[in-house]
Amino acid sequence: MKISWTTFKITDMTKSLEFYRDILELPVVGEINAGPRKITFLGEQENALELIEGEGCPANPGEGVSVGIVYDDLGKMIDKIKGLGISVIGPVSPNPHLRFFFVKDPDGYTVQLCENM
Repeated sequence: MKISWTTFKITDMTKSLEFYRDILELPVVGEINAGPRKITFLGEQENALELIEGEGCPANPGEGVSVGIVYDDLGKMIDKIKGLGISVIGPVSPNPHLRFFFVKDPDGYTVQLCENM
């Protein structure tokens, strides 16, 4: 058994794609128009992030939810994100094999960017 995707209900697909696709560099692997909802899958098909915009999406979707994304060069991502004026919490290295930092997406979801060392 495996987890196939994580779903975030969002308020603005354009802003979320600018964040996840353009800033965090996750590739779009699928898009669906399902009536009053737009659905986009990013990342890898076997472990994707699903963004849903439209009818039934909560007004404050980011409370108590986070997703982690692993990168080969965390320093590059910190520099890129800080250069765009996005607040960064960290980096933190709880052990010699892991380093990470946190950012918020346009809807307030916490995103943990990680590097295995």
